[in-house]
Amino acid sequence: MKKIFSINYFKKLAKDIGIKRVSYDAAKELAIILQEKVSEVLTIANEIAKHAKRNTIFKEDIKIALKKLKLK
Repeated sequence: MKKIFSINYFKKLAKDIGIKRVSYDAAKELAIILQEKVSEVLTIANEIAKHAKRNTIFKEDIKIALKKLKLK
């Protein structure tokens, strides 16, 4: 799977919310986990859109997918 989340992005985000230091490995692991979860959400949202005979994923599809995965 192609890398879509930048490790530096997570390090900067951590600083922005007041975390002083995040190791490279921790940021890398977070990027990998989030990429996997985003892929799962998009896959389910796409199935929902197809079931509704649409090619476009809507916000509501994402919300339903998050609930199905118990992420929200």
